[in-house]
Amino acid sequence: ILGAPFGPLLAAVVADRFERKYVIIGFGLGLGLSIFAFGSASSTWAVIVAGTIVSGLSQGLTAVFYTYGPELFPTHIRGAGMGAAGGFSRMAGIASGPLVALVMTSAGFTAATYYLAAVSLALCAVVALGPRTRGVLTEAV
Repeated sequence: ILGAPFGPLLAAVVADRFERKYVIIGFGLGLGLSIFAFGSASSTWAVIVAGTIVSGLSQGLTAVFYTYGPELFPTHIRGAGMGAAGGFSRMAGIASGPLVALVMTSAGFTAATYYLAAVSLALCAVVALGPRTRGVLTEAV
């Protein structure tokens, strides 16, 4: 929770200076690495530091996603596109809780955090396939 306000502040600084998909990839890579560090932490301070970074980067990633997402759809279907994307996001969120619980009960906490780190890295791979949006008129999408 300590890092939560700093992620969006960092996102506000970099989201308009760089291509948003690359900002998302940067946040995602940092998030994946910090989740891995959190799961591997062997001291209280390591858990606090890694957890703070996880909190900040996840909030920053969300902030940039909410900017990048609408830019992927033409103006005339932007609302429907974001609505559908939001719906799929909610369904994935519903499924992720039991899935993480299953991994945690069958393989342990560390395995669950490694799974979440892998998901964060997979997100980067998917976003890398997305279009560039910086400087593109939304009507031209």
